[in-house]
Amino acid sequence: MRYRSYNNGGNFFWLGLSLFFMFGGFRLLFALLPILAIFFVISLLFNSLRLGSKIFKFGRINDYVKETPTEKQHFVELMIRVISHVIKADGRIDQREIQTIILFFQQKLKYGVRQIMWIQDLLQHSLSRPESFDQLCNEINAQFGKDEQHLLLELVFEVSASDGNVSKEEMHLIQKMVSILSIDDSIYQSMKARYFSKSGNDYDDYYSVLGLSPNASKEDIKKAYKENCKKYHPDKVQHLGEEFKTFADEKIKQVNEAYEVLYKK
Repeated sequence: MRYRSYNNGGNFFWLGLSLFFMFGGFRLLFALLPILAIFFVISLLFNSLRLGSKIFKFGRINDYVKETPTEKQHFVELMIRVISHVIKADGRIDQREIQTIILFFQQKLKYGVRQIMWIQDLLQHSLSRPESFDQLCNEINAQFGKDEQHLLLELVFEVSASDGNVSKEEMHLIQKMVSILSIDDSIYQSMKARYFSKSGNDYDDYYSVLGLSPNASKEDIKKAYKENCKKYHPDKVQHLGEEFKTFADEKIKQVNEAYEVLYKK
């Protein structure tokens, strides 16, 4: 798969060409075609402003991307590309869903201005020029192990469920991802229960956090607790960046709270 690049070489070329024509290169054209030349000048001005803005934007993004390990770049881009498929699985793109994604990165992963500019560009690019969903999943399989894949699935669930409305088409695509990545069904069902089984009853929701039904025994609770602690151990994903380690930390806190309440019940 071709990953997003923020090299400004092409932009500088067109900006330079525009300035060349503006400051002398088009004098002959101006003399021969005054009306067209006026429109041409206006077009060049707007084009120069647009390219200047794009160069500034890409420059800021590139400064951040250059500081970011390639593995993390690929993980985030693949995540955005998968999420872009999920949010338009029902045949339409809802701006509220896009805003929800941006808010997720701002609030849950604590992304700053440059990082959000990167996410917005990746999202816009992914929605306008989508890669094959199967190809994306195969790329994930090739580049990342099960720990990273579980985190990716968790993040997709988190974003999909954040607006409180997940369509059948979106769930079908998530299931397809689980199938292609060969993610264990118990892990998938556990995540699904946590995000889509909110009952308003605190105890039931604690069971959902551990991926259990309300009639689970204390042995089941203890076993699920150990499995979840192992699955969300922050050390497994710290190589992807502090934000993903923090995300895993938050999941561990939820698991600990659920265990403390249910085991003492």
